[in-house]
Amino acid sequence: MSVFKKNLLCLRASEQQILNSMETFIGLGFSRDEFVMMVKCFPQCIGYSAEMVKKKTEFVVKKMNWPLKVMTLFPQVLGYSMEKRIVPRCNVIKALMSKGSLGSELPPMASVLACTDLTFLNRQKICQKEDYDQPFCKDAQHQAMNQE
Repeated sequence: MSVFKKNLLCLRASEQQILNSMETFIGLGFSRDEFVMMVKCFPQCIGYSAEMVKKKTEFVVKKMNWPLKVMTLFPQVLGYSMEKRIVPRCNVIKALMSKGSLGSELPPMASVLACTDLTFLNRQKICQKEDYDQPFCKDAQHQAMNQE
């Protein structure tokens, strides 16, 4: 508890919230030490609902086959939107893997989820000129124009 009480974002959480959050993470297969490490890196995860943490963790681990340990190293993924970032990008990665464009090895989770849409598209070389009418590419184009 002393580790959590030193963090300003954790000060707002009650001891019961912290214990409930720890139970959720341990129930998903994380160790106590991994939970502490995740909270140190991303204290906001204490405030997330058990349902949301479970949904995102199961998607990343079961659907995408990234190891649970990756979530420990990159807990920020819990703060990303399932509908706007996680699922669309993971669908792109799965499609590229099925076509053999990425080989058989899954790219690192952080390189898929942490970057901007434009960087993601450039890394995956997704938006060719003929694809610019696709919604994902249009969003990235709009982002790029706003950054200039």
